[in-house]
Amino acid sequence: MALEPPARRGLDWAAVRVGALCDLALLAPVVLAYALLRGAGVISTTANVPVVVTAVVAVVLAPLTGGFVAGRHQPGAPLTNGAAAATVAAGAYVLFRVIDGAVRGLPLPVATLATLITVSASFGLLGGLAGFRSARRYTPTGEGAGSADHAEPAVPDAPASDGPAERGPAG
Repeated sequence: MALEPPARRGLDWAAVRVGALCDLALLAPVVLAYALLRGAGVISTTANVPVVVTAVVAVVLAPLTGGFVAGRHQPGAPLTNGAAAATVAAGAYVLFRVIDGAVRGLPLPVATLATLITVSASFGLLGGLAGFRSARRYTPTGEGAGSADHAEPAVPDAPASDGPAERGPAG
């Protein structure tokens, strides 16, 4: 029986990139729509529902999705890659906020942005775990990982025996 090399551990930048792009694909339209509606006066500064919806997408759903995708693409280190994908996406958002604040002369909410990165990384980690578990559930052929075709032998490379172990000549 041939042994397979161990799964690659550590950051897989391709998985992190794909996860971060999925995170941003959810985050960017919601933040953009919120900013446009608030700027047009459709959403007041005291309206709670749009703020809550934007916050849930930005802090929970987007990092979970990005982490899920990154964790599914790199089963050797799904938690690391999931957290890294969410952190990269949150970092891109923070960079945008820093540039926006500098251009418009707005104060930078450092504690809020640091909390966003920390919480995003945590949800990215959970998404990475979910992606890993999802990837293990199904093989590329669509069969469940727990099927008999994928069962590991109890003792690898042990000779098969139909009865009790043979003993030498009785003596």
